[in-house]
Amino acid sequence: MASESSLWVVRNTSDYLDLYDTYGWDNKNYFTMMLHHGGNFEYYPNRDYDGGKIDYIDFIEVETFSPKVFQSILTSFGYDVETTYAYSLVSFSPLDVGLNKLAYWNDFINFVKKVKTEGFFLCSTSLFGA
Repeated sequence: MASESSLWVVRNTSDYLDLYDTYGWDNKNYFTMMLHHGGNFEYYPNRDYDGGKIDYIDFIEVETFSPKVFQSILTSFGYDVETTYAYSLVSFSPLDVGLNKLAYWNDFINFVKKVKTEGFFLCSTSLFGA
């Protein structure tokens, strides 16, 4: 499933992809998003994402990642972008302190900055709602 403004593709959890071999060790152009969806957040403290499914979105272009690209990813999974809430967890820190909303343009700018500066290939995103 590719979007018009990006080359991203959806990969099933069962399909292995070596991100270092695929993107290269010095990659600054692409990242993979681990999308947790269809579940629910457990309550604070010790928040957890319970149930749902995990899919991977590969070959997301760092420079073109935007709310529009993210919305096209969400709609490809059948989510209504008006009623779905998204949070990123770039550093894989605990959910109680590491969740960052993905709702406004600045949220995406900060998300991409983290991907660029921290050099992450894999970023975790969780959805609830819809």
